[in-house]
This record gives sequence, C-alpha cells and structure tokens, in this order.
Amino acid sequence: MRTLMDPLEPARRDRVPGASALAQAILAPGALRTMFQPIVRLDRAGWTLRAFECLTRGPAGTPFASADALFDAARRLGVVTALDRACVTTALETAARHGITSALFLNVRPETLMWDPTFPEFLGMTAATNGIDWTRVTLEIGAAERHDDATFHSPGARALLALGFHIAVDDVTSAASLDARGDDGYIPSVIKVDGGVFRAAATDLDSLRRVEALARGAGHRGIGVVAQGVDRDEDLLRASSLGIELVQGYHISGPISPARAARAKATFGTFELWTSLRG
Repeated sequence: MRTLMDPLEPARRDRVPGASALAQAILAPGALRTMFQPIVRLDRAGWTLRAFECLTRGPAGTPFASADALFDAARRLGVVTALDRACVTTALETAARHGITSALFLNVRPETLMWDPTFPEFLGMTAATNGIDWTRVTLEIGAAERHDDATFHSPGARALLALGFHIAVDDVTSAASLDARGDDGYIPSVIKVDGGVFRAAATDLDSLRRVEALARGAGHRGIGVVAQGVDRDEDLLRASSLGIELVQGYHISGPISPARAARAKATFGTFELWTSLRG
C-alpha cells in the first residue's frame, strides 16, 4: 500500500517500533468511519439544518478509535497527510453512499495544505467521483494549528479556493483570527467559536466580551459564525442574544451515524428537526 509521507517521515518511522505495520493498520481500507454532527441555523421557525461536520473515528476496538489518538499516532509515524486523505475519502464516500445532500465540513490539518502539493487536485477528484459539488465542502483548519497564517499563504490553500472550496477556522478564541488572510486578501468563509470559550461566556465577563467581539467583527467582514459547545438551553439563548445564527453542540445533537444523518429533515421546525436527528 503506497502512502504519502510527510518530510520528517523517515526519522520518525525509524524511532517507532512496528511503525510500518501500525501505519498500514490505521490507513487500511475500511479502517476509518465517519460520523456526522449537525450545524443548524436559528430562525423564527426553529432550527434549519445547514451542514454536517464530518468526524473521523479510527479502527473500532483499538487505542486509535478516537480522532485525537489517531492523529497523534499519525504524527509520530509521519503519515498525517496520508491520514488526512483517507479521512476525506471516507467522509465523501460515506456521504455519497448514504445520500447525504447537506453541506459538509471536513477537518484538514495544516501540514496537508503545506506539504502535499497534489491535495487540491485529489480533493477535487474525490468530490467529483462521489458526485459532490465542490461548493458544498468547507475545510476546517484549527486556529491553534495555522502556523502563523502560513496555511492561508500556501499554494494548497489558494488552489482549493480557486476550485470553489471554502475554508473555515476552527476553535477560534479571539478576534485576532479574523485577520487571518492569504496573499490575495482572502479571509475565512466561516469561523467556529471555541466551545470552551463560548460556554465560559455564561459566567466569565472576559469570555463574553471575546465572543461578542468575534461575532461583531465577523459580521462586519461578512464571515459566518458557528457557536460550538451549545449543550444546554442557556447556550442556545446566548447564541441568539449575540446574533450568532449557526450553532453546533449536544443540545442539538451529538455525532450521529450516516444513516441517521441521511434521514434528518432539512427545513423543519425545532421539534421536528430534533426528533429527526434522534429517530
């Protein structure tokens, strides 16, 4: 099995006993699964399903079942870009196979955009092969992983934008991330407010001011905002009071199977959408 290795791969591989076998195991066909967590819009009629975040799970029954453990292992082995490709392929194939037609948010590591020059072509071909319009796909990049905005200056990011894909910054904690931009003046299509900061805003004035500044600054720039960590009624009310229309969290739904995601109704009122996500 051919895998795309990161530049540091040989040194890392030589230090990890059984590295080749482990890399093959986590990258083997069928080893990965995709779960789907809804992102919904708040409006007067209730909730409207707008997108799903695709969340990867590793081989069941292994220490690598969680995404964090999976990518920790991939970094030790030097196969982050190969794992990103496998995650993207699994997510898009799963969505297509189950007839999921909503917009999709895919997590991609900065290393992939910076080190894998053929990733944009690969992503475009994989989406097209599965009948998924590129404009339905938003790539999430963690705010803490952006390498001082080098990701947005990379040829990979510019190529993806030229193809029609969108880029979101995930786990944003301050308005400084609104200034992330590439050479062409690009700013993210979406920012996703860090769930811990958003929940802390319920009792911490500094956190509340940070979320307010994020929502206000994004609105001025035409950037969409998703409040993450919406796990309780009061979180939903706080998002609404701050003018944040897109929300994600366990109050709406946790990650669900592709079969349940395919059954979710797109434009129903609050109770109908809630029950369709849990039915």
